[in-house]
Amino acid sequence: MATSAVVIDQEISVLPPRRLDTSARAARLLDAWVGGDRGRLDYELSQFRMGDSPMEADDREDLLCFLARQMMDEPDLFAPRTTKLHLGVWVDMLVHLAHPL
Repeated sequence: MATSAVVIDQEISVLPPRRLDTSARAARLLDAWVGGDRGRLDYELSQFRMGDSPMEADDREDLLCFLARQMMDEPDLFAPRTTKLHLGVWVDMLVHLAHPL
């Protein structure tokens, strides 16, 4: 009597979980900011105050945490980019970080 095995396809990520988490965090932050949702942006930024562990972070996570801290210190994140050029650079950085490598 022959036996058979059924193989179920599963999506397997080739990226480490931390990388996926960094990308997702950057995407949430970017969506809130570009979407103009001040409340959600404040919430997303507050997530960087709680429990970030630089000892476990990779370069992308370090950069995202640094960027979030800079954003927290910026008095007007919704100012026109023409008056605060660094805001455009930050958006570009978040776009880059939001896409996993």
